[in-house]
Amino acid sequence: MKTTFALLALLPLCFTAPAASAAAPRAAVIVPVPDFRATVQPSIDELRKKVEAGKVAPADFKKVTDAIALASTSYEAVSPEATGIKDRLLARILELELLAQTKMFELLELDILKDQSIDAELAFALARLKNRAATSKADKTDWDAVAKALTARAEAAKAWNPEIDAIIGRLRAEIDSLQARAKAAALKPTDFDTAFDVASEVRVSNVLARLEKRGLEKKAIESDFSDVADVAKRVPVADSADLQKKVQARLDELKAALRGGRITKEQFVALRDLLMVRARAASSPK
Repeated sequence: MKTTFALLALLPLCFTAPAASAAAPRAAVIVPVPDFRATVQPSIDELRKKVEAGKVAPADFKKVTDAIALASTSYEAVSPEATGIKDRLLARILELELLAQTKMFELLELDILKDQSIDAELAFALARLKNRAATSKADKTDWDAVAKALTARAEAAKAWNPEIDAIIGRLRAEIDSLQARAKAAALKPTDFDTAFDVASEVRVSNVLARLEKRGLEKKAIESDFSDVADVAKRVPVADSADLQKKVQARLDELKAALRGGRITKEQFVALRDLLMVRARAASSPK
């Protein structure tokens, strides 16, 4: 706006706007939504090259943590939830650095980390939208950021999750409904409860399907199991502690079966039924 006023000041003084004319309305300020993946994933790819070359150093991990911190900044400014999401990612980088120091690092860890960055972007975009919509500040860029994250989530998970399109479709429908309602009145934070619950179901479905695929291929690593344990903590159910205990027991059984070389598809059914039934129930309309 300062530039605009400066240019107007240079117009010939003989020009005078009609005294009765009202001041021109101020244009809406569009707050750009950062592309979390575009900022973070290149640093993960660079780290992968260093690991493959056997030349990884602490500075390489710091580049990833710096990228995560940078990409999270603008989300944290408008969403209290963003700090927790960022902290979980940063803690994961620290775990990977320790693994690299003990020579137990596997490249699959970086595949999982990139997938987690997609989950983070979706969670960030939803949290930002919820907080801005509550004060009628949400604009097209906020809604588009969620749509973009949903597309990225669906495309990335197709390789291991046959039900991803159906769940993402439900989440898109919920977001479309919210966007239509937002045109009439400001949305309340609670209006987003169902969207967040379905987003939780998306992640539960993804990590379960990924663990099953890699487990049957005998390629599952500790991070595949820990991701499932982590989502069990975040399923919004009343018996959360009991659910976590049961899930961990199933995971321990699967690890033992994998070590013994006798893993079967049927062994994943009990875990999927246990966790997905709860996640789906939580995301159903209340």
